[in-house]
Amino acid sequence: MKSIFSVFVLLLMAGISFAQVDPSKIDIVRDKYGVPHIFAKTDAEVAYGLASIGKEKALQLLLYAKGYFMEHFKTTEVTLGMLQFLVRGNKAIPLSGLPDVLAAMYSVPYKDGKIQGAQGESYIELVRFTKAGPIIETVNCYGASNKKTSPHYADQMELFAAHQTKPMTLNKEEVYRNAERVYHPK
Repeated sequence: MKSIFSVFVLLLMAGISFAQVDPSKIDIVRDKYGVPHIFAKTDAEVAYGLASIGKEKALQLLLYAKGYFMEHFKTTEVTLGMLQFLVRGNKAIPLSGLPDVLAAMYSVPYKDGKIQGAQGESYIELVRFTKAGPIIETVNCYGASNKKTSPHYADQMELFAAHQTKPMTLNKEEVYRNAERVYHPK
């Protein structure tokens, strides 16, 4: 955060003196790899050149995003829930989360211009320790089974996508009382 603030202050300070900058005295030279090199005599001119490159890149990214959205969605009004999905088998539901945030999600191409969450949060367990014992909440991004025919193959996806949890206990009697089935290994 400190470095972002420092860059902001530097650009703000440089902006104050931009009125004194003559852009014709700044050379931005891109090498054969597209890397920009800024040649100028003053710090203000270098900052002006750097800001100019930032504007160029921002414009390139905006034009790319506009073209991508128009090609795949026929509009630029695309929400994250229209673009990114949690997918398991034939089930696909809108998914929040981006890289480097709480509840991070990294995505890969899916179909029709959409993307699919591929890695990030998977199993989440929250525990509150109280005098009466632990209170546990959990969620799995898909479900508790890898069998496609199981009802638990994708039964937690909606909870995960909605940032909700379900209660979980370590109390043996409660586990038996709420059991879906009890069986023995073969």
